[in-house]
Amino acid sequence: MNRNAGMKLAVFIVVVALLIANMPSAKIASAQGEEPVNAGYVPGELIVGVITDSKDGPALKAESFNAAAAQIGASVADIALDESSYLIRFDSDEEAERAIGYLQQQPWVSFVERNQAATVAESLPAGKEVSPLYYNPSDPSRFLEWQLNKIMYYQAPAPVSTNVPCIVVIDTGVAYNHVDLQGKVYRGKDFVSNDMYPMDLHGRGTHMAGIAAAKTNNAVGIAGISPLSKILAIRVANANGSGTAWKVSQGIQWANSAGASKCGGQVPKIYVLGLSFSNRSTAITNQVNIAANKGRLVIAAAGNNNSSVKVWPGAEPKAFGVAATEENDRRTWFSNFDTAAAPWVDIVAPGYSIYSTLIGGKYDLMDGTAMSAAVVAGVAARVWSKYPNLTLAQLRSKLQNTGDPAQGFPRVIKRVNLYRALGGTKITLQGRIFNGPNSEPLSGANVVVKNAATGQVVCSTITRANGYYSCLVPKSTKFQVSASKTGYRYQTKTVYLGTSSKLNINLALASNAAGSWEVVIQWQGWQPYQSPGREMDLWLVEPTTPTCYSAWLGNNYNINVTTGADSFKFGQTEGIIVKEAEGGLMDVWVSIWDGSPSPWGDSRITGSGLEAVIYHNNAWVGRLFVPGTPTTLTSDNWYLGQIDLDNGTWTKVNQIKTDEQVPACMNK
Repeated sequence: MNRNAGMKLAVFIVVVALLIANMPSAKIASAQGEEPVNAGYVPGELIVGVITDSKDGPALKAESFNAAAAQIGASVADIALDESSYLIRFDSDEEAERAIGYLQQQPWVSFVERNQAATVAESLPAGKEVSPLYYNPSDPSRFLEWQLNKIMYYQAPAPVSTNVPCIVVIDTGVAYNHVDLQGKVYRGKDFVSNDMYPMDLHGRGTHMAGIAAAKTNNAVGIAGISPLSKILAIRVANANGSGTAWKVSQGIQWANSAGASKCGGQVPKIYVLGLSFSNRSTAITNQVNIAANKGRLVIAAAGNNNSSVKVWPGAEPKAFGVAATEENDRRTWFSNFDTAAAPWVDIVAPGYSIYSTLIGGKYDLMDGTAMSAAVVAGVAARVWSKYPNLTLAQLRSKLQNTGDPAQGFPRVIKRVNLYRALGGTKITLQGRIFNGPNSEPLSGANVVVKNAATGQVVCSTITRANGYYSCLVPKSTKFQVSASKTGYRYQTKTVYLGTSSKLNINLALASNAAGSWEVVIQWQGWQPYQSPGREMDLWLVEPTTPTCYSAWLGNNYNINVTTGADSFKFGQTEGIIVKEAEGGLMDVWVSIWDGSPSPWGDSRITGSGLEAVIYHNNAWVGRLFVPGTPTTLTSDNWYLGQIDLDNGTWTKVNQIKTDEQVPACMNK
């Protein structure tokens, strides 16, 4: 023992004596079971960091710390890999709370904190039916991965096989026997079972692993974003999906100590974490900073609380916090977010209704910012493989600067785009085609994009089974997007590029088999900026009665709610079919559903970009856009016009009305 270490130990002995004199002793606590979910803190547990010496190592070795813990009525439950911090356990929360103040005053202690339990908003199945439709002979379920269309996966260059980074999944473990992951998952430490078999018993970690790096072109299941990346699995969360700050900090530390030999020859440069904590943990912060100093990217979920309150480690300056978007590039109803005054989210990515691998060899849909973090992990791996000389700061900047604008966030923030991050420069035009009077995306529709000024076709494609189309188009100020399919009415729309590098155009096609009149209502492009979502209701009103008919009331006019459910599970697109044989007059209204009390705040229908298309006898009659005025807080009713079923005529009104001006039978 050198002189410095001896002096430190002497100080430690004096401190222990003082602790004994001023604090009642307690018996050594027995080991506890599974951590409670959403409990805030693990009862009776503290994380204690000890001052380290860069030359001599920790000021106190493990055997000395064990003695100190026993004297204050605690037991050492776990020790950090480098012995720089300890998890200690007391018989009661009161004893642990009382010890914090004493420990913070000691010269050999660098920090003391409660061992937090992760705030887990469960990533449950999204509640959509998964149709067994065929998409690709190699990966038959790729059509269900809408996030691949959204990040322009199919337009990006193929993955390169050099300098591929390993992706470290620090979560519930990974089902390394899953057919779409088998052979590419390397086993790190399981901090729940305290062994080297981090088998997933929950599902989230396996789901994240599949999104980021599942096998591709194996004629099975799905396609990963970075299929050549290997996966290093570290388990820090139990079968309930919950974990603690201590376990997460130790998982990151274990990854920090791992080299290429731990992941099949690939350097573990990208970490992805799905857990979040409501309070900052010094133990986690220290390990995130060490990872960043090693040039490794720590990607962390922003949390699923629909809140701007910071969660950790997503809010760590040296972590890469990821929020979630849905199909229209709008914030999902559950995703956390930040503000311009207090920014902490770094990027956004698809995180709603994401299809991926699950335990038991299965596949299913899940929601959550953990899924978004996995998308970013896959993109980051592809980018670092193509540009291996990028520094960590340069990689972060490239992912952010090449993204596409997202909506529903209080500040400007971008959704990751693989094509552009890999050097693509064209405008990315994409969207979905819907079956107007039905509730399904429309596959096999022909989409043609023309330069509106010259008439030149710049893209011609066919929608996939999920209704998506994607185009790369040259710069222009105006495009004409057309969609058609046998048995459906032709739809076209002229769109302006403006200052965006991306366009998102959805179209709903009405069926030729419909009745005499049809009206289709939909958001155009992005949803309006509303929180957490917005459902519209389309109404028919008999003005002489008046009697109101809406999709949820039941009626004899065959009113059908149609496609485009947002992440709040509510419709963005509705359609009505009115049979001419019914006769009489029908006023056509649209209202924003507020409920009681209103869950939507004070944002109104005005300025929303809502449009209506009217057909009669299979012919296009006209298109209306919601007027921008007035903007009072009750201006959420749109009176489109009147259908005269006896004479076959349409009278346009196109006015915004307040709640006081609408028919009494409508639900405002």
